[in-house]
Amino acid sequence: MTYAEKLKNPKWQKKRLEIMSRDEFYCHKCYSSEDTLTVHHLYYIKGNDPWDYPDDSFITLCEDCHEKEHELRPNSESILIDALRQKGYDYIDLRILAQAICFADKDDLRSFWGTIIPEDILMSHCNPDPQPIIGLK
Repeated sequence: MTYAEKLKNPKWQKKRLEIMSRDEFYCHKCYSSEDTLTVHHLYYIKGNDPWDYPDDSFITLCEDCHEKEHELRPNSESILIDALRQKGYDYIDLRILAQAICFADKDDLRSFWGTIIPEDILMSHCNPDPQPIIGLK
């Protein structure tokens, strides 16, 4: 069964509706409730069917925000990896950082980042064509 066929499966359709309902039928990036909505997987696990994930691994996005997420995420991930390498983080630092992220609430992390990065700089990277992060090549 192809991935496209799996997205037509009643199990996925049920999960999709549950997630949209949980998210009150609006995009959690731009807050639109008028645009066509999709359910986005925050991560993938090889071998899992689209519906075989915990509910907190999904987010409701409008079609535009969903497209941007898939388009811009690889670049953002690359910038993160480059920043970690340039600052000399080793594998122990990376494991500690990964554990901190795993156990932290996303809103708490965003609040923390706001204490160390000025909001105007942080928000300048939330547009579809972000500028290079200051201090990185």
